Amino acid sequence: VVEILVKALVLRGDMDILPARRTVALGEALRLTKEKEDLEMKLEEVQSRLSKGKDDRKALREVAKIAGDSMNAHLVLLEKVGKEDTATLKERGRRIAADVSVRVAQEQQV
Repeated sequence: VVEILVKALVLRGDMDILPARRTVALGEALRLTKEKEDLEMKLEEVQSRLSKGKDDRKALREVAKIAGDSMNAHLVLLEKVGKEDTATLKERGRRIAADVSVRVAQEQQV
């Protein structure tokens, strides 16, 4: 008889534990779902940064095609541009100075 009573109490105790286990499992599922959503958002951010980096590298490759991609190429380009632009810059400076002189003379007349 005692054995039957003990088994009844133990088996009944197992029945009370099932709803608690279910609640714990549900809480764990909710936590994991939230963690999954957070990780998916981080993944999207990383993929966006990768895409931007790819676009930046592509743009830099285009600049390198135009301006050269080595120190030697830059020096050659600067020497070439320097000779052409020096005369242009001097002429532009003379025109700006002349325009400023004309404006100052006009303002003094007023």
